[in-house]
Amino acid sequence: MLASLMMGSAVACAPSATPTANEAPAPEASMRSNYIVSLSHDGSTPDTPERAAQMRAQLDADRERVLEAVFGARAPAAGGSFVSAYAFEIRLTADEAARLARHSDVIQVEADQLSRPMGSGTAG
Repeated sequence: MLASLMMGSAVACAPSATPTANEAPAPEASMRSNYIVSLSHDGSTPDTPERAAQMRAQLDADRERVLEAVFGARAPAAGGSFVSAYAFEIRLTADEAARLARHSDVIQVEADQLSRPMGSGTAG
């Protein structure tokens, strides 16, 4: 699914929060999975580079507003943004994903899945 969202999308990636060598990851970090979160918007598509930049800025602002509303100051760090899909990726626990899905501006929270074209997998 992630690959299909990226096709034709303007992508802006935010740095992910990774622990340093001296920091141990949070216990729930190993229980996190990648999710794609779709937000509601006006439905327009970016037809110029300027419009894509405006939509990227609005998506970033909407993403931060929603994450702050749901998680407060300790919101998980979001990853890439997909302007044409008006969505972003984020690593969440199942509980966090359920909480985020209840926000009124969230259209869908879907577990990201690796997809393989037919015949590209390993035998057996």
